[in-house]
Amino acid sequence: MTEAQKKTILIVDDHPVFRHGLSALVRAQPDLEVVGEATSLDDAKDQLSSVKPDAVVVDLALGDSSGLELVRHIAVNSLEIPSLVVSMHDEALFADRALRTGAAGYLMKSASPDVLLDGIRKVSSGEQVVSEKLSAAWTKGGADPVGKGEDPLARLSTREMEVFELMGRGLRTREISTQLSISVKTVETHQSNTKQKLGLTNATQLLRAALAWQNGIRLDPAHPGNAERTSNA
Repeated sequence: MTEAQKKTILIVDDHPVFRHGLSALVRAQPDLEVVGEATSLDDAKDQLSSVKPDAVVVDLALGDSSGLELVRHIAVNSLEIPSLVVSMHDEALFADRALRTGAAGYLMKSASPDVLLDGIRKVSSGEQVVSEKLSAAWTKGGADPVGKGEDPLARLSTREMEVFELMGRGLRTREISTQLSISVKTVETHQSNTKQKLGLTNATQLLRAALAWQNGIRLDPAHPGNAERTSNA
């Protein structure tokens, strides 16, 4: 295969160990070529205009920014570059959000190297990618959820969703602060914003909603304080 026939990939991740590891994995493939690595949203935007890759692999969390901001930038500016979001965050909570934003795929960082490479190849060839587990769950539910009615959690920003997820796992405010490398005050601000967006009146309701979601209970779109059993967990 000639250099011109290889699919070119831009890798965007602020964690050097994962970024370098994935880059080395991709470079070892005869049909793929890494044409750039970026560690921030602004860096990625700059490189997109210069290297014009066939696909972008981007982490969900980029320091104080979100990988979804890059996905949205690509969509809004009609750059026609497919993106694969690869993240440590639970696919049941974030894959639908990523695809709604414009990503071509979502895989977790815990996926095997073969699955990640297959996902990169599929996305760069114009296919949509999610894990077999998530695909099966969506199929069992009757359809791919992309395009369905609004989930109340779709109102949240990515960072608010991260805080909400960690609350559902039982982490306290200071533990969430440490986990996300943000201040306690910032965590509290995200919690307050989330409470307002979901129409909840107090911290107890917010915690109950987070715990319910983590245990597979879907929030009622009209009344987020209520919930109904679903297969999200």
